[in-house]
Amino acid sequence: MIEIHPNIYHVKVPLMHSPLKELNCYMIRGDKRNLIIDTGFNQPEGEAILLSAIKELNFDLDHTDIFITHMHSDHSGLVCSLKTPKNQAYASKVDGALINALLTEQYWQDFDQRTILMGFPESEILDYTEHPAYMYRLKSHTEFTHIKEGDVISVGDYTFKVVDMAGHTPGQVGLYEETHKLCFCADHILAKITPNIIAWDLKNDHLGIFLTNLRKVKAMEIHHLFSGHRTVIPCHKTRVDELLAHHEVRLGEVLEALKNGSKNVYDTACFMKWDFAGGNFADFPVQQKWFAASEAFAHLQHLLFNGAVTCSEHDGILIYQLS
Repeated sequence: MIEIHPNIYHVKVPLMHSPLKELNCYMIRGDKRNLIIDTGFNQPEGEAILLSAIKELNFDLDHTDIFITHMHSDHSGLVCSLKTPKNQAYASKVDGALINALLTEQYWQDFDQRTILMGFPESEILDYTEHPAYMYRLKSHTEFTHIKEGDVISVGDYTFKVVDMAGHTPGQVGLYEETHKLCFCADHILAKITPNIIAWDLKNDHLGIFLTNLRKVKAMEIHHLFSGHRTVIPCHKTRVDELLAHHEVRLGEVLEALKNGSKNVYDTACFMKWDFAGGNFADFPVQQKWFAASEAFAHLQHLLFNGAVTCSEHDGILIYQLS
């Protein structure tokens, strides 16, 4: 644990069995109340690190609130270990509901349906019980205090405004401190790796939402950007430009793949370039194939919303073709 700004501490929470390796948890000391930003997987190793840091900082959990940036289990899994009847667990209305939905059978039935829509071969359909979101989800239903863009959370000398950073998840939020020009962006902007953007449903252009919110954050004056994983980002504007360029390349790959004829999501992903396991989609473990194909899905949907492709359904599988 290190102090990265006056009364703001960075704790690396291990993410066992994950290529992400660690979560960047942030703990902020206030005079009346403290704040913890994100928690890590529901795993004993991470819980031990988290509780040890809380003890070292002498935080009373009854006077320490929890800010969950988004619904992924590597950020929300340990919320139950920190929640008391006297503190608040903040989350957006959308992602707060999704976090609790991880405990329901309906959520995982919808997950299976989305895999079928993408055209996964039956032999490669991911068993959801092996998905990290299932394995390391929160222990039990949690009552969240819902927050939205523009809401204010004061902690000691800091006055944080909630910022809508949806895209990586439907309701991801971050925090911005205007006086000190600090921004906690979770997985909205990451160094070295690109946030995974998936098609959460067919009603919204989730990649388009993400790109819009990237441009919004780029326009903000930020001196220190604190993300959910990996290292510090020295210049958020440069990194946003890199992410925007990355997705332009991705969209071009999808269009190029469709020049050879109509394809489902799974087959489109086979034509795209990946920085994993030598870049060959066919060699990926099933779990990584799901993440990669889900990203191809988001790009296909973005092109659909923008009129570049059309889509039809055949035998329960979505098929895309150039307009």
